[in-house]
Amino acid sequence: MAFDTNRVTLIGRLGKDPELRTTSGGKKVASFSMATGYRYKDGEDWKEIPTWHNIVLWNKMAEQAMSAAKGVRVFVEGRVTNRSYDNKEGVKIYVTEVIADKFEIISTPSKSKNEPADDDSSSRGGSYDRGGPDGSGVPF
Repeated sequence: MAFDTNRVTLIGRLGKDPELRTTSGGKKVASFSMATGYRYKDGEDWKEIPTWHNIVLWNKMAEQAMSAAKGVRVFVEGRVTNRSYDNKEGVKIYVTEVIADKFEIISTPSKSKNEPADDDSSSRGGSYDRGGPDGSGVPF
């Protein structure tokens, strides 16, 4: 297994505002869902299929993620991990997550559906519209 690798690079939009928690050991952890898209042509029309990812960030990156909001375009790089737990009803729940070791806000969402998104990578911070990739105002 010396040549195996577990690396993922994603560019997409936050599906919800990040949630920040503190572990019992005092470490910060943030999580959010993120959508990436796949486009294909179906006759004369373009179809887009979203893929949803669960993202987890720790410590300084967790705090940095709190400046992002639903609909913001971000870059995430990290590793894929799987875990399971038993819910309150005793049913085993399986979760796949990306544990990020790189995170960057690429752009803020546009103000309306007809206005193009600001995709200038030099654009950082600022206030964000609460639209998102779920059809609530910001296209992929």
